[in-house]
Amino acid sequence: MAFVAIPALNLRAVRRLCTGRGGSFAENWKAEVESVKLNAQYPKNRSAKSRNRDEDSQDPQGASERPPEHKKKSPPVKDTTKQAKKVLFLKKREQKLEQFVDAQRRQYVKDASVQNDTQDDLSKSERLHKYMSRCGLASRRSAERIILEGRVTVNGETVSDVGRKINPFEDEVMVDNKVARLMDLTSWVMLHKPTRVLSTVTDDRGRETVSEFVQGLGKRLVPVGRLDRDTTGLLILTNDYSWVHKLSHPSFMHKKSYFVTCRGHISEDTAQELRDGILLPGEEEKPKTAPANVKILEHTKERGEPVSKVLITIREGRNRQIRRMFYGIFHEVITLHRESFAGLRLGSLKLGESRLLLPPEIIKLKTSGGGKWEKTPEDELEE
Repeated sequence: MAFVAIPALNLRAVRRLCTGRGGSFAENWKAEVESVKLNAQYPKNRSAKSRNRDEDSQDPQGASERPPEHKKKSPPVKDTTKQAKKVLFLKKREQKLEQFVDAQRRQYVKDASVQNDTQDDLSKSERLHKYMSRCGLASRRSAERIILEGRVTVNGETVSDVGRKINPFEDEVMVDNKVARLMDLTSWVMLHKPTRVLSTVTDDRGRETVSEFVQGLGKRLVPVGRLDRDTTGLLILTNDYSWVHKLSHPSFMHKKSYFVTCRGHISEDTAQELRDGILLPGEEEKPKTAPANVKILEHTKERGEPVSKVLITIREGRNRQIRRMFYGIFHEVITLHRESFAGLRLGSLKLGESRLLLPPEIIKLKTSGGGKWEKTPEDELEE
């Protein structure tokens, strides 16, 4: 009779042999022995991952049959449609800007007489003071004074006649023994004008002017239009003097948007009067103001006093027009801020800061007269 080494069985295992498994004693004994051997080979404190690794090393074929372990799923990707649209828009805008710069590079290095006006529009003879102004030496009035002082020579001859005409392509003009040349490049600057600053180049009373905020360019920049001293917001300055009148005169109907804070609560009926046009105080004999877009933003209180905040867009440019329009409906303006002009917006430009306009912005500025405004993708993204 052969003897087999049997692992030690505890009392619970013996009880299962006698009463538990339902088979004969010999079958139960054999099953319990196999169970004890298996438990000895794989202790309970070992992880399932370690057991699977041991089984795979002993039986590589069975490892392929075991289902793969569950892996944690990565968190769902958030919806970034708006961000993707913004990135795509900025990329396309950058590409268009590069194409535009490459296509217009030659034009921007040409002489200003050809860049600002065509040969057909520019007559052969031009008044001397106008030529000096286009060279950026002084305004037309100041140029006349310089001529009368005898500081200007044409082809070596001193000139004192204000009405003298010259040929910009043939005559040599010198001011204070320096040749007056047309500027090679024009500059367009956007300024966020602060309060208590005049929209002029110089002031004989020594008050602060907008020209002090755009120094360092080495060019004489003049403001396009005006903002009164207590008004803040967007102001364009340039040395492309042929465009100053076209962008500032009311007849060209460029759009200007303002944020207005006024005293009292404005009703919809009163706002409708502004939309339809009113007679300005002191100009009863003149026509009403052109139709305007008016939106009441909110009614609130400041220092216990009721005030209204209004967004108004006009296409005219009469003297102090916004303040006089609100004065005509008996609501005094507290603060006035211009947010946009001729399709351009301040954006993130801080008070007192300035920046050069990009070529596409210059094109947009020059083509903004007339027409109906439509929201662009850029406006939607900025909102």
